[in-house]
Amino acid sequence: MGEERSPHFRKLISVWGALQLPLRPREPVPSLVGTRLPGRNAALLLLGVTPDYADLTDDVTAVDWSRAMIDHIWPGDTAGRRAVEADWRALPFADASFDAVAADNALGMLRFPEDVDRVLEHVRRVLRPGGVAVVRWFLAPEARASDEELRAWGMAGCRGSVDALRWRLVLHCVHDAGGPNVAAGGAWRHFVRLFPDPCALRAAHGWTEEELARVAVYRDSEMVFSFPTRDAMLDLVRRHFAEVTLAPSGDYPLAEAAPLVVMKEPRR
Repeated sequence: MGEERSPHFRKLISVWGALQLPLRPREPVPSLVGTRLPGRNAALLLLGVTPDYADLTDDVTAVDWSRAMIDHIWPGDTAGRRAVEADWRALPFADASFDAVAADNALGMLRFPEDVDRVLEHVRRVLRPGGVAVVRWFLAPEARASDEELRAWGMAGCRGSVDALRWRLVLHCVHDAGGPNVAAGGAWRHFVRLFPDPCALRAAHGWTEEELARVAVYRDSEMVFSFPTRDAMLDLVRRHFAEVTLAPSGDYPLAEAAPLVVMKEPRR
């Protein structure tokens, strides 16, 4: 799981501190996730070392397959939080070990449905009766946007967020792939085609060269993301949980594509 993803995430580590919504879960996302958890005393499992979620409860265990992400992104272990290097598809914890599970688009880093199904199986297994899982999950856009719509979104709809623009182009790749699993490199090709003169983007938003360069993280990227449709996501989740609800994750560019998926009543 880790080796084929390492080059992409080495690039990600280098820009992590500058990332904004929708890619990094800045406020209000952590607070909204927190309201869905059982309380401060809950034993919480994080899929990924998302630093914005590191203190959601007083007992946090974060799991990431990447030692580099743990070393460079995790804010550090304390008496109430710790990070473990492991594969989400084979969680190294006993049954019924946690009161809650949280993740920020972690499932979008996996192939859908096969790898996501395996992770959800383990999430279900490690949750205690009455436990809850809360995942911010990016879903496929319902309709393919035209080039004109994408250019307009880049010039105004992204609300000045270079991270929103580059992620919108990744989401758009779903329509090229004809399915949920998309190669991130396609976003770079769309960017170059749609915005041959990036100076206009810089002028419209006041971006620095460093900000605009964050789009280039997808150039030659080997990373594959997954964006299922809403119905496909619900069908899969309901195999593992009896109760599933979707809640807004805030008001920011692409928030409508990234609901909080709240999963309760793990099936035994």
